[in-house]
Amino acid sequence: MGITATFTEPLFTGTLAGSSEIGVRFPVALNGKPHMVDTRREGEWRHVSVPLLRSQSDQSVSPGAQSVNPEDLWRSSITSWHRGAGQTWRNKDAGELGEVSSPYQFNASVGVDVWGEGQIGMLNDTESKLASVSVNLDLGVAGGFLYVADGQTLKRTADVSPASPSWTSITTTPAQTIVGVVSTGADIYLAYGSAATAYVSDSAGTTGAALTGSAALNADVLGYAKGRLMAGVGPAVWNITSTSAATLNWTHPDAGWTWVGFADAGDSVFMAGYSGERSEIYRTVAEPDGTSLTVPVAALTSGLADGEVITGVYGYLVGMVIATNKGIRFAIPDANDNLTAGRLIPVLNSQAFEGQDRFTWFGWTNYDGDRTGLGRLDPSTISADGRPAYASDLMAGAQGTVTSAATFEGVTVFSVSGVGVFGETTDLVSQATIDMGLEDYGLVEDKVARAVIARFTGEGTVDAHIRSVTGGFVALGTNTEELTDFAVNSSRASAFEVRLVLNRSATDSTAGPTVDQEILKVYPAVTTTRFIHVPLRIWETDRDLHGNEFPTDVRTAVDNLWGLRNSRAVVQWQEGAQSYSVILEDLEWRPTPPDPSLQGFQGTAYVKMKEL
Repeated sequence: MGITATFTEPLFTGTLAGSSEIGVRFPVALNGKPHMVDTRREGEWRHVSVPLLRSQSDQSVSPGAQSVNPEDLWRSSITSWHRGAGQTWRNKDAGELGEVSSPYQFNASVGVDVWGEGQIGMLNDTESKLASVSVNLDLGVAGGFLYVADGQTLKRTADVSPASPSWTSITTTPAQTIVGVVSTGADIYLAYGSAATAYVSDSAGTTGAALTGSAALNADVLGYAKGRLMAGVGPAVWNITSTSAATLNWTHPDAGWTWVGFADAGDSVFMAGYSGERSEIYRTVAEPDGTSLTVPVAALTSGLADGEVITGVYGYLVGMVIATNKGIRFAIPDANDNLTAGRLIPVLNSQAFEGQDRFTWFGWTNYDGDRTGLGRLDPSTISADGRPAYASDLMAGAQGTVTSAATFEGVTVFSVSGVGVFGETTDLVSQATIDMGLEDYGLVEDKVARAVIARFTGEGTVDAHIRSVTGGFVALGTNTEELTDFAVNSSRASAFEVRLVLNRSATDSTAGPTVDQEILKVYPAVTTTRFIHVPLRIWETDRDLHGNEFPTDVRTAVDNLWGLRNSRAVVQWQEGAQSYSVILEDLEWRPTPPDPSLQGFQGTAYVKMKEL
């Protein structure tokens, strides 16, 4: 018996409706409405995967990475590292403070010289220059000598290049522990805290003497800025004008105030201190007569976090390094010599600073579990948030607070509390490591890593390692050729990080590899969806799978299909026992001329659906 009622109910009701007649009377159903399929043309009913990659065209003037066929392995390349460390992700356009990733920045390094644009090499190694258990190892350079405070003794050497320099003790200084060393170029001044400040003439070397300008001048901290020797004595600031005279500049109104350092930048002398959890930097300039200093005024306009306490300052070239209990910041004076501290560099307990060339070295205490030493800033390369490029630098195979740094006869030296003084050698480090940062290619789905390429010149070798976003580094091998692929065994993850290890020459300790490019190749492992193409037969009278006739209101059925196309509603598509959540992407209605015995047009609806 045939069906005489027509299908006139709406096709979309807001739910993923299904039909119980699929596989029984009808082959397919869309949104619960059963249909017959027009099978007169072979291949019209098909499932096609959605293309993984969109088509592209290269609009650039010159060919480059953008010209590479995206259907090949995806490439991520680094060709320079001069913007420094601290970038965990290589391709994030917005992170903390909304910063944009730099193609010339990386995650972390040790023993790597990153400062030449377009390449990385190996840093010099270090060796012990003086062993000492003293915790107050403070360095200073005056004329032809390098000085170090070693407990109650001041020592100096005229040549720091040997592995075991000859140190001379200056025994006429007071029998008190030295708490600070400052050079004026010709003389070395010593702070004792509980005893009068002393000086040592560089020419004589044994003329330790107490300053007699003020009996109260038992300096806690010394500094040399704008040609003026400054001293902090409790909450008071003094300007030492000669070996026998000092002038009180200002006393902070907070009796519990502690001065921690002095620096020059712009036209001012800056002085930093704290009381409890409150810190400030003040500035002062010379009076018009040039003999005295103005009353200091607050100079730090913003930049410190709540509870962030300044522990030291250092001025060099265009700006100032500000050390705090949270890390270090950089500030450049404005036209009025006011300071805005830049973004924090998370290096704790930094006490040592030294400026040379365009760089400023800073103490990087206990960089890892095996090393302590120096980091390096490049204020000539500074980000929009005020953070200069930085990276780890010379390191000693020891643990301890880095208390001081200096440059003497072209050799960078630094002291480690309770360990001694270290200086760089002419040998390169035996091994240097750089972690490039995680790369996800702007795609959260998985990728499969296939190869790492490291291009280098020079002697030595390069090792490559790779890790997934959740795993540890896995060694890929050692490369002795200047350009060789390191194969990756189809590691699958959403993001990867490459580590390169540079090994110096086995025959020449002063030679090592220079890397100028690193490439990571992956292919996307995205589970793509599908397109479903089907020609639906919509006739006024048709037959089901059993040959039984059934009628259809063609106009209503076609209008309902157009409604699904325009609404982009999510509906259910059924094929036999399989069902899919889909949206109707495209629709083409091909009517056939009406049968004279029928009321109107009928035909085939060519439907393109996208699985969700």
